Amino acid sequence: DGPAADIDPYLPHRINMDNAKAYIREHIRDDMSDEELYDLVHQAMEKHIPPMKSVEQIQADEVEEELRAKERRRFDPEKARLEALKKIPVVDSLGRAYATGKRKTSVARVWVTEGTGNMIVNKKMMVDYFPRLELREEIYRPLQVTGKPLNYDIWCTVKGGGTTGQAGAIKLGVARALQAFDPEYRTKFKSEKLLTRDERQVERKKPGQPKARKKFQWVKR
Repeated sequence: DGPAADIDPYLPHRINMDNAKAYIREHIRDDMSDEELYDLVHQAMEKHIPPMKSVEQIQADEVEEELRAKERRRFDPEKARLEALKKIPVVDSLGRAYATGKRKTSVARVWVTEGTGNMIVNKKMMVDYFPRLELREEIYRPLQVTGKPLNYDIWCTVKGGGTTGQAGAIKLGVARALQAFDPEYRTKFKSEKLLTRDERQVERKKPGQPKARKKFQWVKR
């Protein structure tokens, strides 16, 4: 809807046809023979109706457009690398690298500095904030991949979701921030898929069902 919907795509053709009809009415005579009428119509068509492309020309244009589309879609590794470098965080004047991580409905803001392996989450030690060992191991995964798990201090705030989502958000934020300290980390993280956000979400409940997939018990009568 809107102004674009009111545009008649056939309007130029109708204008050309009206101009051709007006030309014929202006030059037609009662005493004209069939051949003269044919010539008059031919003149009007040549003067006001643009010629149609041949089938060969239409096919050639389609092939050319397809080649141009393939050229646009062609993957340029160097361009992709430069675009990725723009997203890598930088170390500020205080020696901190900042990044954001997301998982489910959780959002984590992460600051990484060189240090001795301390990690603070919402002003608490990570051991106190995440009692489950598997969640702590998930958060430490990027540090283990670097081979220097005790060379960095991490301070972060996280909100939203539960502990599983918050741990995934912190892990992504840590991996993104660590890129600022060594460009080689990016290759290692990509091979371990630590720089890709997990897009999985809880599936919504459907109307007429108790849950997302679960159905009510079917009763015949």
